Parts: sequence; C-alpha cells; structure tokens
Amino acid sequence: MPRLESLRRAHDSGTEEHRTAAALVEAVSALVLGIESEIRGPKIVRLADPSARPLAPAPAPTESERIAKEKRRLGMIREYWNQLCGIVDIWRGSDGYDLARWQQATFLDASAEAEYHRYRAEAP
Repeated sequence: MPRLESLRRAHDSGTEEHRTAAALVEAVSALVLGIESEIRGPKIVRLADPSARPLAPAPAPTESERIAKEKRRLGMIREYWNQLCGIVDIWRGSDGYDLARWQQATFLDASAEAEYHRYRAEAP
C-alpha cells in the first residue's frame, strides 16, 4: 500500500498513472478487507435498546454444516489471498519484495496439505 499511495500522490489527479494507482489501491484494499472479514467472522450486533427482547437464538448448526461453513470461509480467504498475491507479483525482484510472504495458497489448511502429501506418497 505505501508504494501505491506514493505512486498515486506522485501523479496529478486525472492522469492515467494516478487513475491506475488509485484503482490498484482500491483493489488491494477490497481484498485485504475481504480477508480480514473472513478471519474475524461476522460482527456481533448489539441491540440499541438494552431492555428490548433479544431474538431467539438460531438452532445450532450440525457438524456437517459447521464443516461446510468453515471450508467456505477458508476457501474465501485463500481466494482473496491468491488474488492479492497475483496483484503484488509484478513487484517480484524489486527492493522490499518479500518472496517468502507472497506465496499462493494451494490448500485450505495444514490437514488438507498433509492429506495430499499422504495420498501422493501412497500413489503407485
């Protein structure tokens, strides 16, 4: 973000360079917010009137529903992260680019990666 903000400020408003930098700032910001939202989960809404009757609690999800929801959440984080990695890849080889940090995510979690490697090891 500091590189993009610097580039945006370095060019006059209305120029193609300014517009391009501004568009990238918006794209990166949206992806970062998407990742943060998925990591933090839904916001808890507080009632404006503490004396108001709270809504009835939703039924607890089944184990399969919980697992499906968690896979969806991890899938969204992976998708947003991989898009972000794709955007910043243009800076690969530039000063300050952290190659170890900007790696695409292949698996949803460590257990999925371990399962894949087990499968590969057992394959004929």
